[in-house]
Amino acid sequence: MDIWYIPLTIIPGVGLLILSTTNLQNALSLEISELITQDCGKFKPIIEQKIAQLDLLNRALVALYFTAACYIIAAFLSGIAETTHVIESSYYKGMILLGVVSVFIALILLSTFSIRAVKIKKRRFEISL
Repeated sequence: MDIWYIPLTIIPGVGLLILSTTNLQNALSLEISELITQDCGKFKPIIEQKIAQLDLLNRALVALYFTAACYIIAAFLSGIAETTHVIESSYYKGMILLGVVSVFIALILLSTFSIRAVKIKKRRFEISL
């Protein structure tokens, strides 16, 4: 039963999540830099919230990188198990499960980021008035 390729087919989707999260992280870093160059006293609470948002994105990226690693290891273990019958199937199934849990954690962090981003924008708008 050839199942070694299943985790490998999921990796491009994880890669797209990594790419979009990295783009969000870069945009947020740029926005923080712009706020710092403006009136720092006026926007200090916003800057602190945005730095916390940056931390959320960083944690999500770590979880996504871990997910990709789990899927690669799962495919590797599955391929070895199919060709040599030395490794039990529970090892690569465990790695796939660990990858699924990790991507789920990353998606929760990204959802939290999105919800907080709207609140921060509302607060910045209120401060700007």
